[in-house]
Amino acid sequence: EVTARPFPQPGADIQVTLPRAAKFKHVKRALRTILGDAAVRLMHKPRGVYKAYDDGDRVGDVREVLLSVVGDAGPAPGAGAVHSCSLGADEISDDEGAKGQTTARERAKGLPRTVIFTRKQAVSLQLELEAGYGDPEFQQRRRNLDRRRSDKELSVTDYMQLRRVLLLSVQSEVLPRFGFEGSEDGWEKMMASMLPFAKDAEMMGNFTRINALLGMHQPTSQLIDYMTSCKTATLSTGRDEEQPARASFAGGLISQGQLVGASGMRRPNFFVASDLIVPAGAGE
Repeated sequence: EVTARPFPQPGADIQVTLPRAAKFKHVKRALRTILGDAAVRLMHKPRGVYKAYDDGDRVGDVREVLLSVVGDAGPAPGAGAVHSCSLGADEISDDEGAKGQTTARERAKGLPRTVIFTRKQAVSLQLELEAGYGDPEFQQRRRNLDRRRSDKELSVTDYMQLRRVLLLSVQSEVLPRFGFEGSEDGWEKMMASMLPFAKDAEMMGNFTRINALLGMHQPTSQLIDYMTSCKTATLSTGRDEEQPARASFAGGLISQGQLVGASGMRRPNFFVASDLIVPAGAGE
């Protein structure tokens, strides 16, 4: 049994009962019976930094997760209602077999996955991201988040977390179609794989349009720096226990508009609107 605890907004805990071989994607599937089709993210907070569980990781001995929801959730249970859901063993497909024997903790110690990535695939991925970010519903949600931060309704931490979840609602659908995990690590590996195309004018132009959809207008040189640091991070052999917590495209440890990468080097905070996160002369 796993307890899903709403974050950052307070709410009622949800008890999720699952078979022993369940993965985090099955936790999400069970939660949909209560939350509907809203984008859901399951997280934990190792070493004081929020990280998402990968859908393909086995739940293992995890007993509590942080639950972040973006979008319109289904009807919330009323006061005194039982907040619980479940999946049976017959609702987990047989293809989970050998591939399903790796837990989140075990995977965290593994080596980076190699992905063969051609220019044609890279451009197709960019165009799919552009289409997802350009969706009117996505844009409405993004502008609403930016407004709430600009009005100081959201703290830096809450804004970063909600923006991260929103971006992953698109990336988690697009990245797996090109051989990357639909997660923060998958995003970093994808950006690292884009580095060989850093001098490709068409692809850099695609990124300019994508970033504009996210409210970003940084120079190409900053994007290339970000790709380079992602490449350095994916080549590192140590993981969470040995290294400073890795920040990704839309969140992490903030210091004057920058992120701290897995290798300990400064990584430009390319995918977050720094003027909204840390307004000049303003605190949280």
